[in-house]
Amino acid sequence: MGENKKIIEAVDGFKRLEGAEIGSDSRKPLIEGLYKKGIKHAEVLEALTAWTIEREKIVEALGRTLEACIGFEIDRANIYAEGGYRNEALDVLYEALYIARQENKLELEKEIRKEIAQMDGAE
Repeated sequence: MGENKKIIEAVDGFKRLEGAEIGSDSRKPLIEGLYKKGIKHAEVLEALTAWTIEREKIVEALGRTLEACIGFEIDRANIYAEGGYRNEALDVLYEALYIARQENKLELEKEIRKEIAQMDGAE
């Protein structure tokens, strides 16, 4: 199977598992908490930690592949960005980009660059 197909399947699998196991609404309270209370608020930190633990279970269910890990990081970055923490979101994406480059995963690198470009365009 080609690398591009594996990436698409991993990202799609991540989204499918997320929707089935956790519910598609789980992001909304996090985004609202970030936006209204801030990233350092105890309640928001607790919610982010719980969300991260649940997402790590999804990554494990997908075999902890690089694609699954990057899918998680993209999702995390999007939550930060939607919650008003664009710089933190970009930091997450640049870290993921570094890893994709180190592993010579050109399709993953392309996907991450696309996410970065979208965030840069949303200034």
